[in-house]
Amino acid sequence: MAQHLFLLVSVVTAWLVPSVLGTSHLMFGNSSELMDITRDGCGETQLCVEVPAACDPVVSGDCLFASIVTGSPVVNNGRNLSISLRGRSPGDSPGYIAIGFTANASVGSTMLFICAQNGSQFRFFTRKQYNNDTGGSLSPTERIVKNILGKVNGSLIQCEFIVTDFNATRLREADITTVVKLGNGMLDGSGPGPFNATRITDPLNLSQVNGSIPRPTAASPATRVAAFISPACLLLWSSLSWSAAMFWM
Repeated sequence: MAQHLFLLVSVVTAWLVPSVLGTSHLMFGNSSELMDITRDGCGETQLCVEVPAACDPVVSGDCLFASIVTGSPVVNNGRNLSISLRGRSPGDSPGYIAIGFTANASVGSTMLFICAQNGSQFRFFTRKQYNNDTGGSLSPTERIVKNILGKVNGSLIQCEFIVTDFNATRLREADITTVVKLGNGMLDGSGPGPFNATRITDPLNLSQVNGSIPRPTAASPATRVAAFISPACLLLWSSLSWSAAMFWM
């Protein structure tokens, strides 16, 4: 009898638990903690990307805004990115806003993080877009994302989340120089529809609040010449110098 009762309670509990709008790689936080997203801290404590340029998401309804705060490097695991995203989905139908990262905007693929509204319901997705696909179609993909917060008000979407272990190329540890994409799209019956990129940046260094990429210091002429002198050449020069000294003796 006890076993039958336990089974009944388990089934009822499963039906009463609200559906989680994601899969096991997505971890949601308490969205009631999400404050309105603003430009505060841009260029000082966080890197900001927006379209139109320098728009204020609080003032302009057409502003699609993202801010990125980069965590400290983790050995063999890249860095964590804390991302805030605010903007309006296109039209009055269910839609989304998104931020994407790619090593090269022309080849390879873009990893997209999508915040969507379906009526009054907030949804979150991760998708892959191949950069040579001009139609913007998306492919399902999984990526661990933590502390996802989101809220919607009509077509206005605001969300925050943490992308763990970010590495732009996997060629160098903690490589966080990447092209950033902002854009939007519509939801259909199966999830996010084609992605429409409204801004594609030049490569940005996400660890710098202005996105600048450090350039190597130019070597002096003497340094460049010395770099081309091989040990064999140095040995030959030494031998010639010694022979000349012996000749004049």
